[in-house]
Amino acid sequence: MKRFFSIKNLVGTITVFVTVWIVGLLAVSLDFLNVFEQILGDYNLTDLAFHFKEKPKKDQRIVVVNIGNLNRAGIAQQIMILNQYKPKVIGIDAFFSSPKDSIGDAILAEALANTENIVLGSKVMDGKVYPNDKMFWGLLEPSDFIKEMSFYPKEKVVWDSLRKSYALFSNLAHSGFVNVITEGDSDFETWREEPIQETLKSGKKEICFGAKIVQLYDSTKTTKLLARKNPYEIINYRGNKEAFLYLDTYEVFDDQKYKPEDIEGKIIVMGYLGGETIKPYWDDDKYYSPMNKIQVGRTTPDMYGVLGHANFISMVLDEDYIDEVHNSSSYIIAFILCFINVSLFNYMLHSKVWEPWYDGASKSIQLVQLILLGYLTYYLFVDQNLKIDLSVTAIVVLFSGDLMELYNGFLLTQYKRVKTLKRSR
Repeated sequence: MKRFFSIKNLVGTITVFVTVWIVGLLAVSLDFLNVFEQILGDYNLTDLAFHFKEKPKKDQRIVVVNIGNLNRAGIAQQIMILNQYKPKVIGIDAFFSSPKDSIGDAILAEALANTENIVLGSKVMDGKVYPNDKMFWGLLEPSDFIKEMSFYPKEKVVWDSLRKSYALFSNLAHSGFVNVITEGDSDFETWREEPIQETLKSGKKEICFGAKIVQLYDSTKTTKLLARKNPYEIINYRGNKEAFLYLDTYEVFDDQKYKPEDIEGKIIVMGYLGGETIKPYWDDDKYYSPMNKIQVGRTTPDMYGVLGHANFISMVLDEDYIDEVHNSSSYIIAFILCFINVSLFNYMLHSKVWEPWYDGASKSIQLVQLILLGYLTYYLFVDQNLKIDLSVTAIVVLFSGDLMELYNGFLLTQYKRVKTLKRSR
């Protein structure tokens, strides 16, 4: 037992972590790997799990409506037609930022005024992070690991302003921000989380588009969402268009395409889901989602923004949240498993029985551990709605076998040589 809890094993564990950290820094600094890092680095095992989760039945409470390339008068006509069937809430994921055609504007304003519960998308602008994300008088940039420690002040984003539609329209509607976490970060990044509530410089708080819609539909659900006090929620995706009642642009104008009970008392989420000429690849307001059929090396975004909001709304209504294990716990798990591996591999390297078989045995142990880590991540996510990031654990497991050979064969040898030289003097 003393040999297991030895300084040598502790130093070996620290060596593995330091090496992984250095390799990570080198990989980030190589410009030619940037595109690959963006594509592969964004891959998450839980994305694959979404394809195996049992899908809920089609959500009959939510109707997704495509506004396509309709002008304001056309969108107003859609709203007026849908209003005849008395929906509970209508949300429009679109901006009407300035005056256009006066007649079209007047028709849209009238349609909004005659809608009891309507939500227009807003956007928080020019965010600043507080406290300063540098330590020691702004000289050093702390690592993500340091930022996650309890002693480090939690970051708070304060937004300079709130962009809304032109006052003629925004004054007739509620608002909720439609900012997505992936915006501006990467062309390849997946939309996994939804920010819940943001603070403006004025002190006013704005909740997200989906939460505002739910608040008007069933306020107790939004109260429970805010009580979780999470800055964002992982979206528990239901699916794409097939997961909801869906009306394409001109289907709204054809009352043979739907029944009054399909609309009455429901949530209507309107937004852009492609125009008359459907672009098969890239399109406006389209994102990668975990539902993407091609997980690595993807070329086409798969989900329009309005469908992402619909998935979020469905999750909140069902209170079907995915909880997340804090990253600090993941680091602790990584350190413990790394220490166990280092101790085991050091024992094998100094064992007359195991040393000849070290390469094959260590690789087999690592392979089994990686499979178990993958299964554990999958099981917790699919069966327990619990997300845990074991990527650091997997990396240190992957490195630990070879690094222990290097550690014993070179570093310890050099240390003993230096120590012998000092004694001889």
